[in-house]
Formats: sequence, C-alpha cells, structure tokens
Amino acid sequence: TVRPLMASHAAARLSQRLHSFVKENPTKTYEYREWSMKYFQDSPIQQLGIRSPEIRGIIKEWKAHDLEIVDIKLLKEVTLELACKDTWEERIAGLYALRMFGEKQLSVNDIPYFEKLFDDGYMIGWPLTDTIAPIIGKVVQGDEPAIQRICDWNKSSNIWKVRAASVSFVVQGRHIEQHTKNFMKIMLATSLKSLEVNERFVQLGCGWLLRELTTIDEPRIVAFIENNYSLFCREGLRYAIEKLSKEERQRLLRYGKENGIVGKVNVLVAGKVKEKKVPAHKRSRVQ
Repeated sequence: TVRPLMASHAAARLSQRLHSFVKENPTKTYEYREWSMKYFQDSPIQQLGIRSPEIRGIIKEWKAHDLEIVDIKLLKEVTLELACKDTWEERIAGLYALRMFGEKQLSVNDIPYFEKLFDDGYMIGWPLTDTIAPIIGKVVQGDEPAIQRICDWNKSSNIWKVRAASVSFVVQGRHIEQHTKNFMKIMLATSLKSLEVNERFVQLGCGWLLRELTTIDEPRIVAFIENNYSLFCREGLRYAIEKLSKEERQRLLRYGKENGIVGKVNVLVAGKVKEKKVPAHKRSRVQ
C-alpha cells in the first residue's frame, strides 16, 4: 500500500514540475507547442511545448529533490502513472525516467509490463513508441526467445506495437557483436510481416531497421528488398536504402519500373478503404 502512494506522489511532483516550467517559460513553450501541434496535427494527445533536453533536465531535478528512494518497481509505477496523462511531455517523461534511472534493473521478466503499455493504449504515436523501443531492445538483447516475443508483436492490431517490433532492434541492428545466432533471420522475418501490414508508420519503422542492417550484411538486405519490392511504399524504401551508395540507391529506386513490379496500396475512396493496384515505383507513401 505504501509504494503505490509513493509512486502516485512522485508522478504528481514530476507533472507539477513540467507544468511549472511552462508557466515560467510561456514564450518559449508557446512557440514550440505551436510548431509541434502543426507537425503532429492528427495527434489526440495534448502538448505542453517542452523540448526533450528540457524534459530530461526537469527529470534530473525531480530525482534530486522529490524522490525518497529510486528503485525499479517505483520507477515502473511512476512511468505507468504518467502514461495515463493527457500530454506528450508527461508520458515521455515517465519513459525517460525509466530509461535514465532504471534501465539496468529491467529484465525479460518485464516484457508483460511493456506489453501492457501498448495494449492499454498508452503508447500512441511514433515519439512514444520510439522512446520506449530502445529500452525494450536493451532488455531482450542476447535472448532469442525474448527477441522473438517482441517480433511477434507484428501480429497485433495496434500499429504502434507493430512498429515497435521493428524499431526496438534498430540499435542492435547496427552492432553485429550484439547479434544472436539467428538475429538476422528473425529480423527479416519480422520485416516481411511488418511490410504486409501496409501502414505508413509501420513501413517507416521497418525501413529504419533494414537501413541499419545494410551496414552489417548489405547483399542479404538488398536481396530482401528486391524480393519483396512490391510490399514497400516509396517512403519506406527510401528509409531502407539510405545508407547504401548513391549508385545502389538510384538502382533500387528504378528497380520496380525496370522490372514491371506492381504492388498494392490502400487508398481512401468515399470514406472507405479500397485496394488499388499501382506500379510500385509510383507510390509515394501508403495512404
């Protein structure tokens, strides 16, 4: 009974610090909030207008002055409390606090906790998804069954959970010393499943992962792209090939046209989603 009360109080104090920062810096936060609202115009979550470095600075002050104890159970409960809040900054602050002060204490036993954050609808949008993803990747590093469990998130109906199935492994992807025996095989399998989802942010997350994997095994990833070319949206393809040579990027961008590859995209027609066949090289993004 004591710990939940402590967590609730600690979360409330961090929220107060964030809102106080806005009151103390009205011009700065107003300008950034206006920009953010335009950039994230479809977001259902409110914004305070606090930049990430400023949030981290506020968290450090919060830890120094408002926390009586710092342990992983408390931090997880604080993160969960803040995940229910109405603003990006409060939700992200909880994740930052967990990463800054508790990441080393997390284990694969905490996977259900991460799943709850997605399944309960707290992780909405790519900023939250991409903030929690490196924490998840670090937790499951070197544990193939745990890696596979995260990759199986691509079977979810929650697009942000599906995105996390890819972006959780971006950091590991570029470090071959962190790869397990079947890491590349698992990543390509999850990438294929993610591409089939045919949703923009899932595609971009998949492209981001593939981009990092090209630095480890370029021929294998290029072959994967060619074999599954019809599943890529143009934007996702550009992400995937970003770290290749200019000549190879140009070749792959022409690959669909030169080989007559036709893929499917979802288009919005009269308020309903219908499939329309479009040459892969003409698709700018999935609608």
